[in-house]
Amino acid sequence: MRWMSYTSFPEFYRDYGMASRILSGHMVALGPPSMLGGFHFPSFYYYLLVPFLWLFHSHPLGLIFTGIVFSVFSVVALFKLLLLWTDSRGVARTGGFLSALSVYSLHLTSYVSNPNFLPLFVLWYMYHLTKVVRGQASTSHFVWLGVAFALATQLHVTALIVLPIVTILAMAILRARINVAGWWRAIIVIVFLYLPYIIYEVAHSFANTLRLFHLGGQNLHGGNVWVSVLAIWNFFLGTLTPFSYAYSYSILEPNSLYWVVALAVGMVLLIFLFKYFSGGTRHESGRQKFVTREAWVILLLWVFVEVLTILLYSRAVHDHYLIILWPTPIIFLSFGVWWLKRKFGLFMPVVCALAVVFSLQIYSFYHAANTSWSEFQPVYEQNYKNNLGLEEIGSRW
Repeated sequence: MRWMSYTSFPEFYRDYGMASRILSGHMVALGPPSMLGGFHFPSFYYYLLVPFLWLFHSHPLGLIFTGIVFSVFSVVALFKLLLLWTDSRGVARTGGFLSALSVYSLHLTSYVSNPNFLPLFVLWYMYHLTKVVRGQASTSHFVWLGVAFALATQLHVTALIVLPIVTILAMAILRARINVAGWWRAIIVIVFLYLPYIIYEVAHSFANTLRLFHLGGQNLHGGNVWVSVLAIWNFFLGTLTPFSYAYSYSILEPNSLYWVVALAVGMVLLIFLFKYFSGGTRHESGRQKFVTREAWVILLLWVFVEVLTILLYSRAVHDHYLIILWPTPIIFLSFGVWWLKRKFGLFMPVVCALAVVFSLQIYSFYHAANTSWSEFQPVYEQNYKNNLGLEEIGSRW
């Protein structure tokens, strides 16, 4: 985690340079190239940073504050989604509490990068998609669906793959009625929010989009399935297990305690899923299941499509390629906690135990990733003020 601090993470300086350029009056049509090489993300992410940078008078803390605000919004979005999926404030509060206390949420808040905002917009998209498949979507729901889709897909390529497939399959499986007028509204919103990118692409013969398809053909053919499985394993079970400092780009070399805890957690989750799904439409107590069918369909499609994409990816997988799945581990955990409450009357002891585990993980995180402002300031001076070329990154009007 130490290399994730602001003093050594170059994306911070890149983003500060881009946002500063916009704040100084320049229009930016594309962001800098992605880690894949050659493909440029649309620029909307950098415009999200500008209000907070302006509010802090161009101080770098404005970017840090941006990450905090969007992380808080993601907890609120998770609460709203769980409330919609279960109609239970208890489940929604449990999920919100565990998400706010999770070390992974803290990790996303600790620095600013385009994928870190993805959970908020994906959660918001799933909320409105649920309204659509239920036939409860109003005009505003379709508008927000378009907004969430446009912003999520501009933040990371995985959203551009996962969200359309999940939407089509969910609509088909749940036999949802197609509201033609509503979908046209969503499409118009998407096109509007993509307009700067579209204008740039038309003027440059769609070179950037063609580059994306070329990269997909190069990288989506498997080749590192085993290390991808380890990355997926660590993403889900790492929510409850001791953090592995040796984990980087799907290289997992944890201590023996990690494997003991992870295997135990895995067994408990498998038993829970078996018991839950084999119980028919009701629990033994005769009460209806608290998670609706459309919630399970959307949630499992959300996980399955992204996992399949990761398994097809030919390079070593960084956790940012799984970030579109956050906070699905917390969602599954919240369902498990509420099932234990309904089945055995256990709630507060379980929540308190999880709070202790998460708090220990947070302590471990701070111990490894602490960076004071006095440490950051000289590196910022060296990497930004003495390197004005950062302002030239990306394409402008």
